[in-house]
Amino acid sequence: MAKRHGEGDCEATHRLWDGTAVEALARELPVVVRRLMEIQEHPAERFASDVRTAEGRAKVAMAFLGLTAALRALNVVVLLAVNAGTSGAVRDGTGSSSTLEGLLAVSGILALTQLGLLIVTATVYLRWLHKVTGLTRSLGGEFLRWTPSEACWGFIIPFISIIRPYHVLRDVHDHLAPDLVPEPQPEVQTGDGMGYREVVVKAPPPPIRLPHASIGAWWACFWFGNVIGNIASKVRGTDLEAVTQQNTLNAVSDSIDLVSACLAIVVVRAVNARLQERFRRVRHNSAEVLRAAGVELTPFTA
Repeated sequence: MAKRHGEGDCEATHRLWDGTAVEALARELPVVVRRLMEIQEHPAERFASDVRTAEGRAKVAMAFLGLTAALRALNVVVLLAVNAGTSGAVRDGTGSSSTLEGLLAVSGILALTQLGLLIVTATVYLRWLHKVTGLTRSLGGEFLRWTPSEACWGFIIPFISIIRPYHVLRDVHDHLAPDLVPEPQPEVQTGDGMGYREVVVKAPPPPIRLPHASIGAWWACFWFGNVIGNIASKVRGTDLEAVTQQNTLNAVSDSIDLVSACLAIVVVRAVNARLQERFRRVRHNSAEVLRAAGVELTPFTA
């Protein structure tokens, strides 16, 4: 019995050192290490769902801004058609009264639709701004002084709303500058079933193209269009000259609002692109690299 037991120990020792077990361990060790590293979640991973939410809200906001621009363009055409038809009917006796009545009815419907669309567009836009402002503060770089609540209320509070929205979008855009976070280095990973000498170099995702955002032009057009609209609302009278003047001013106001809506889409695209690029750089850099660069991730706050 003792002899057989000794022979079994020798045989087991021989199997251990014949290279088979060592090779198996060498194959499995990198996989185990990689999976253990995956369990230890990257600090930026907790923001992944918020970044996806911000991107979805940006798309919704751009869709409603595009619809706003289309509606403004349609209203410009209707107002100019009303002016042309009214002038022809009064001065030359041309034009159909039923056509004019139809155009006036369409103009009234468009006015109500624009009011409803303005409320919905403002709501989805501010929901996007609230999320992106919070993420700008959370994803490192320079500290943004605006909280999400302050950014949104800046569009609503009288007098403050004259200039703060411009400051908020300008600061968010600038604080998301890509160069504030280092470009991530390629990751060296081992593949499943590979030996310890076989590795795969995994490059980070390519950077997102950052479009130029004319924030100042957007906000100037927004206010200029509102001023012209207010002037139009103060035109009094039912004679041809007064009606034509009011419709012309409203058409000019809608044209400026159309430009403002298009520029707002550019602003949203630019800020969203910078947010995605910031998250890409933070997510694909190690925690050690972020600390060395002075990038500190903080919890999302409203």
